[in-house]
Amino acid sequence: MTRPARLSVPRLYLLIAIPVGLFLTLLIPPTQVLDEAEHFHRVWQITQGNLVADTRVDPVTGVETTGGTYDRCVREYLDHFMKVASSPEPFRVHDFWFDTPPCSPRSRVAVFGEPMATYSAWSYPGQVVGVAIGRALGLALPITFYLGRLLGVATTIAMCWWAIRTAPRLQLLLAFVALLPMSMIGASGYSPDGMVLGCALILTAYCLRFATLDAPRPSRVDVAVIVAALMALVVSKPPYAVFLLLFLAYRPHLFGDRRRTTKVLACMAAVPLLATLLWNTLGYPSGAVLGAAGADPGSQLHWVITHPLAYLNTLSDTAFSAESQEFVMKGWVGAFGMFRSGVGDTPLIMTVFVLLAAAMLGALMMAEAGPRLATASRAAAIRTWVPLGVGFAGVLAVCTSAYLSWTSVGGSRIVGVQGRYLIAFLALPAVTVALRHERSNATVGVRATVVVILTLSIAAFVKVLFYFY
Repeated sequence: MTRPARLSVPRLYLLIAIPVGLFLTLLIPPTQVLDEAEHFHRVWQITQGNLVADTRVDPVTGVETTGGTYDRCVREYLDHFMKVASSPEPFRVHDFWFDTPPCSPRSRVAVFGEPMATYSAWSYPGQVVGVAIGRALGLALPITFYLGRLLGVATTIAMCWWAIRTAPRLQLLLAFVALLPMSMIGASGYSPDGMVLGCALILTAYCLRFATLDAPRPSRVDVAVIVAALMALVVSKPPYAVFLLLFLAYRPHLFGDRRRTTKVLACMAAVPLLATLLWNTLGYPSGAVLGAAGADPGSQLHWVITHPLAYLNTLSDTAFSAESQEFVMKGWVGAFGMFRSGVGDTPLIMTVFVLLAAAMLGALMMAEAGPRLATASRAAAIRTWVPLGVGFAGVLAVCTSAYLSWTSVGGSRIVGVQGRYLIAFLALPAVTVALRHERSNATVGVRATVVVILTLSIAAFVKVLFYFY
């Protein structure tokens, strides 16, 4: 008898991601994926032709700010669920689909101070298409809302699947990162987190593929995918521009000779940078809301540059603060919904689950640490450290961005950094290990990885049911 073929990692990922994604997409109440109400407003604006958010003078404050005009039914639909979230009252699934005010183009309402106005259509590829289809077909608002959610999670799953199948190694680790509860939660709503995750894993996989000595010459499709992923990532989240540095790890003769490779990679890097510059010049609304009230990014940046040691002390104090550790750790394994009054936290997403996920990541990374690979030169050896350096630079960029936007000048702690922002960098240390070593004989089994994934997913399911229902 012949042995049945082993299920490939990309197919295994789809086998788990599709049902988990559907569950979270359909059962997390509207507005309860982090910052979802604001992101849905932005998607709605984009689908009605406002690629650049409107600006207007707030009649109350007299200050120019971002704003939009929406069908009143959109505001009432979102406000209803945000009101429930601010109380201990459980959500009712029936309300998601049927308890909806009728939409009329004659009943409109203006909204001022849109916090997500700076995001572009690149940030919500699946959600924009879903909402646009729903509005074009005249579907009921709840169906349109969930159609955007479903196409959003489908887009993220497709991107992560592409990354996993592209990677010559670390497929199981990439699948594990993509299936973390917080990864799936971010993909299941209107947050750009799903797009960020998909793009980051694609860029990580291509780095792993093209940094080896026997790397194949990239095809036009490869180049197009890399540039598109970089453009979506950098235009939406400028701190993630550090992923451009992964080009430094690529084989120097990837496109023929070294000079031609340098030119091609420089052109590939220039496209997302120019797109970001263009968006910030033409697409960034002049009245955009940025950061916390009272924050002064310009003065804060000047303080960081002129007080580097004090800023390092701020980073250290933040990293070793119990409050920020809890906030960050919970955030990269599972943070559920917006604040709910009267609904306590549960022990399901605790330190034990953070440690379990971290241990699994460590085991998957160490499975790549076999015999050391010989490098042709010192420069080649240095290139293998680039992914790890990009991971550290990425964390620093995210922290600094939050410090500039959400913290008072010279503040002693950084606020606004959430663990979900750091998921994009989780696989990068493992890439350095893989580039420097052959695979270890002591590989981590697929079954053990699946058991941990399912354990975390079941904890997330129970948490969703407890927290919302």
